[in-house]
Amino acid sequence: MSVSTLAGTTWVINSTPVISSFDSYGINFTSNSNSYDRLALDSISIYYLYFGGEDFPSRADEAYSGSSWGNTNYRTIEIIDGTDVTNATLIAWLEANAEQQLPDIDYLTTSSELTSVANAIRIKGGTSASLVYPAGFVTAISNIPGATPTQTKSVEYTSNDTYTITPDAGYALSRVSVTVNVSGGGNPTFTIDGVTYQFDSSTTYWYDWVYSNYAPSGSSIESTPQGAPYVHIGGTPSNYGISGQYPGDAIVANNSYTTTAIYQPTDLTGTTWYFDGSLHTPFDNDNYTISFTSNNASYTGLVLDGYSMRYSNPGTTNTAYGPQSGPPDWTNSAYRTIAFSGSQPSGSDADNPSLYAFISSNATQI
Repeated sequence: MSVSTLAGTTWVINSTPVISSFDSYGINFTSNSNSYDRLALDSISIYYLYFGGEDFPSRADEAYSGSSWGNTNYRTIEIIDGTDVTNATLIAWLEANAEQQLPDIDYLTTSSELTSVANAIRIKGGTSASLVYPAGFVTAISNIPGATPTQTKSVEYTSNDTYTITPDAGYALSRVSVTVNVSGGGNPTFTIDGVTYQFDSSTTYWYDWVYSNYAPSGSSIESTPQGAPYVHIGGTPSNYGISGQYPGDAIVANNSYTTTAIYQPTDLTGTTWYFDGSLHTPFDNDNYTISFTSNNASYTGLVLDGYSMRYSNPGTTNTAYGPQSGPPDWTNSAYRTIAFSGSQPSGSDADNPSLYAFISSNATQI
């Protein structure tokens, strides 16, 4: 935005300003701890002059010549007033060859407003540390890990072929719905994140409640329902050998069918989550090996035991959620944020579908 007057403004002139003509302007300004009352442009040079009402200057400094400054401090000029502070040509030259330094404006805020901002930063960053404004806020925000944006995809296959489902550039898959509609039989195959699935007339499929997927018979799957909806395969259920409605029940496809498979990734590596205020208890008794941080500490294990959830290290265990002289609750609200490390040790449960099911059903990814 163009200024209307140069009075009271400060400018830092570019290291190599463009000077194409001779011009002289009457402005009172300071630079390099000296006072001047005229700025002159002379083809390849910039002169700072002080006349003090006399016919000849008592001070004449060649601030810039050719391609270099006599002193880098000359690049900064603080304009006070003068007859040419509204000169459009001078204003245009400065705006093209210098950067105006805007004053530091003081804004009023309240301690409660700062606390609300700090609390939002702590939740997002998984910390309970005290944040000192402004440097502490800046540091905490810069330490918050970024996340790859996710997308869902829905596809339908009506012919026998091999398909690969991939996210668009810059995205990760969060959910994929695959509908297979092949009349007269066939073996359509699709691959998601390197895992291949195939529907045919002879394979028995098992529905996995935990991460909403189909897996070939004999695969290792979770045996505890986690609330995923039961999938209805096209046609009358009795025609497809469906018995019951829990994991482990056989779903047999025939030669003419329409069916839908839902894929949802289970890898927690590099993700950050914010737990609900109340968790779904009782928990299964499980001990997961996984690296993560919470409440400004690093851990290598997450332990579920009835009504308690603990964060552990060798020789150290902290109860994050559990009975508190009454119903289970958080021992510290900072434990509600959990950031899984981007690099996991060998044997980690980062891609364990049971752990993913527990996290995703009790927390929101942030």
